Amino acid sequence: MEGKNFLKVTGILMIIGGAIAIITSVLSLITIITMMAVIVYAGFSPLLAWITVILAFGGSILELIAGIMGVKYCDDPQKAKMLVGYGVIIVAICILNNIIGLIIGAGFSVVSLLVGLVIPILYIIGASKNMKSA
Repeated sequence: MEGKNFLKVTGILMIIGGAIAIITSVLSLITIITMMAVIVYAGFSPLLAWITVILAFGGSILELIAGIMGVKYCDDPQKAKMLVGYGVIIVAICILNNIIGLIIGAGFSVVSLLVGLVIPILYIIGASKNMKSA
């Protein structure tokens, strides 16, 4: 199977990244709760701040699950389509989160976007290679 090792390595990286992202999402949630008055006073939308944190937290959990599934099913081409779906959803969440960050005034970082997309895209490539070998 052509994508087995590729998928396994990116899956492990996604598990690590997802776990770290869950921790930072929880810290962001705590920060938003404690800074809510400042956020409103500064003119930022608290709704968008909440959406960003919830999206980041949900994406983090999904990334962790996708990583676990990638490692678990790296040698099963029947599950490759599902794994590609996980990867596509994670890429979409990453892009959406960056767009919302731009809207609320957090700025736009090309480096942040690229770093957030590299591993999920490599994960999709690995899953795609497994799908072709089915």
